[in-house]
Amino acid sequence: MHNFIKAGLILLTIFSVGCATTPLEESQEASRKIADEDFSSITSLLKQAANAADPITRAKFQLQAAEAFRQNDDRAQAQTLLQTVDYPVLPQDMKEQYILIALSMSVQDANIEQTTLLLTNIPDHFFQQVPPDIQRQAGELKAQGYDLTKQYFFAAKERINNSAFFSGDEYWSNHERIWQSLSKAQTSELSQQQAGANNYELKGWLQLATGIKQNQISLEQQLSSLSEWLAQWPEHPAALKLPEELELLSTLPDRRPDSIALALPLTGPLAKAGEAIRDGFLATYYADKYHTTSNTEITLYDTNQRSFNEVYQEILSNAPDLIIGPLDKGSLMALEKIGALTTPVLALNYLNDDAIAPLQLYQFGLSAEDEARQLVNKIWSTGARQVITVMPETDWGQRIYDAFSKEWLSRNGEIVDSAFFTTDKLSSVVESLLAVDKSKQRARQVRNTVVESLEFTPRRRQDIDAIVLISKPETARQLKPLFSFHYASDIPIYSTSHIYSGTPSPQKDNDLNGIKFIETPWVLSQTNAIKHQVHKLMPRRAQYYDRLFALGSDAYTLAPRLILLERIEGSQVNGQTGLLTMNEKKQIIRTLDWARFVRGEARAER
Repeated sequence: MHNFIKAGLILLTIFSVGCATTPLEESQEASRKIADEDFSSITSLLKQAANAADPITRAKFQLQAAEAFRQNDDRAQAQTLLQTVDYPVLPQDMKEQYILIALSMSVQDANIEQTTLLLTNIPDHFFQQVPPDIQRQAGELKAQGYDLTKQYFFAAKERINNSAFFSGDEYWSNHERIWQSLSKAQTSELSQQQAGANNYELKGWLQLATGIKQNQISLEQQLSSLSEWLAQWPEHPAALKLPEELELLSTLPDRRPDSIALALPLTGPLAKAGEAIRDGFLATYYADKYHTTSNTEITLYDTNQRSFNEVYQEILSNAPDLIIGPLDKGSLMALEKIGALTTPVLALNYLNDDAIAPLQLYQFGLSAEDEARQLVNKIWSTGARQVITVMPETDWGQRIYDAFSKEWLSRNGEIVDSAFFTTDKLSSVVESLLAVDKSKQRARQVRNTVVESLEFTPRRRQDIDAIVLISKPETARQLKPLFSFHYASDIPIYSTSHIYSGTPSPQKDNDLNGIKFIETPWVLSQTNAIKHQVHKLMPRRAQYYDRLFALGSDAYTLAPRLILLERIEGSQVNGQTGLLTMNEKKQIIRTLDWARFVRGEARAER
């Protein structure tokens, strides 16, 4: 356990110089200011630790001081102190105190790597003998840690086990957190865990979450699943008081838009994209076996042949309950200028960051910037801090770079070097990025100063933790072998969905082996019935517009659920384009799945 707390922080020198306080004062100025009485107390604890003859007494004062630093939000000093504790010699109660401090700080710092290590090494029943309030604190910390590390089932399980320590409003707050964790878990994991669940509450929660998540296309199917569950589990805590999200869900059929205007480009240069979205929407509509009873009226409008203002006025004259579209950015900007919207609009694109969205405007699309930000989360969680980026020399490439670099640098990560490529001279781009050309130049200089011939193997730079490669498949198939050729085969490469054509091509994609990338659930799924139907009826169009079919499918699923995402913080929809949530700007944010190329095939992974 002692090795969990990372080295590299400013060391407290009080242990080596007795009562010296200068390093503490300097550290105090560099971090959050500690009140005089707190500082005096911590100094006293550190002096007692320094003067203690045996390691147990010393550790007691060190832990007290570490907790005081933590409470004063000086986690750097607290971590440094924990490094000095001889964990293996501690009695059980002090080990418990150590773990609580360490886990609390790793969760507060959102340190995924350290939190994972701590949770993995905490034995079962570790806090079983502590007082109830400590058990409750430890259970909630562990649950927060599991949420942080995306182990959502274990977060929910921890909170279920912890529920006996709560009462009143606190009990129902914990109740809501159980549901929030379960709603983020993979449906397949929930199904698997049901088989081994022998706890009444846990099994009931798992069945509830699985039924709701497996029927997301149709509101009626979800509510039918909920009704069946309530009949089967009438005494379950979730039946006595439904989670807030499910309470609102039960009201959605009455709020469902009865009339939807689908405003898309059905002629002109964007016609193929508009048709794919339309067909994905309608395929999902017909896959909903309750569509005949919902009486939803769908009207199509072509946004290409007239200005969007004209189309919009025609749509309003027919008084729909919801408008889905427009797709192109120009039409969306025209909608922005209209100002207040009398009818809710689910736009299939995003306004510029500095734009002020009108009320009732929701924004949803296949945002490359979303994918770039998700790359940051993934790479950061591996412990990588120094990266190089390789992007196409296009407006699209620059947008992705801007989104990635803004988020990466905000976390104090380092972009060691960057390159924007065209399809020619790819080898020289990679050679320069990896500084292999400088290695060769140094070798030439050495050869010019000595008479004897020299054996020489070029070397790449050694300050790179990961490579961010944004490219279409055709160019990526050339770039990946070049990284290996230039001695970088051991550096992990990450990319967005753009690196995969969406069509399995094992022979062509064999050169992409090892690359990790994010992708839509629609593309990765082998069992999606709606996708199978679309591919069967429109195989050629699906080859080029597959993700747009998924966008149309999600537009149908979102239509009656916009109010749910808006009102219930943390609520989400398992969509075809990703896990869908809504931010404060009413923008739909997609969290995609992870995949890796293995033997030329895209394989989903956690």
